[in-house]
Amino acid sequence: SRHVDALIFIGSHFIEKNERDNGYIYAASNHVPVFILNGRLTHDNIYSILCDDEGGCQALTASCLESGATKPCFLATRDTYSVRQKFKGFQNACREAGIPVDEQALFILSDQTEELGRQVFDLLQNGAFDAAVCADDELAAIVERVAQYRGLDVPDDIRVTGYNDSIFSRLASPAITSFDNRAAYMCGQAVMGLTQILGGSEFPEQTMYTGKVVARASTKSSRGV
Repeated sequence: SRHVDALIFIGSHFIEKNERDNGYIYAASNHVPVFILNGRLTHDNIYSILCDDEGGCQALTASCLESGATKPCFLATRDTYSVRQKFKGFQNACREAGIPVDEQALFILSDQTEELGRQVFDLLQNGAFDAAVCADDELAAIVERVAQYRGLDVPDDIRVTGYNDSIFSRLASPAITSFDNRAAYMCGQAVMGLTQILGGSEFPEQTMYTGKVVARASTKSSRGV
């Protein structure tokens, strides 16, 4: 209604599991180019730019297991396309290490800070895991803080990893191992792609990039192998 030239959606939380609920995005793409960063929809005039979340989370999980963890879990506050891709990577790393893993290793927690803290506290109290692979850095920082409140040492008692390599991972103490998903680069590629489309050129309907693990103190256990 505002006569925009294009739409850019940042994040997979815009993508609904039920295809019918994505109808407004499909409808928009009939009129203007639609770019989705870190989410995927297949339709004319929709362009998806993604990071390899599956491979990234597989590498993060492997870093925990290589440092001696044997009971990892995956934590998130939303059940999105990106989270599911990350959980696949988590499962891949566990299988490669010979660790049985199923859907029970995936915990979707509250996105309300106070309730989230209580849920993390309860999980840590059960002692069910020695590595927390988190879907983002903010969650990882909360897990680390609650673990320390519980008297657990990071990383000797529990390894913690985040995702996005944001300021949360760098300011935490100890600093949190994270995955640099090149978010700024993906945004730049979206703008470049949009410029090409508006100029009448072609652009791939799907583009996937790789990132890298940024290893920090939260996974470097002195008890590791």
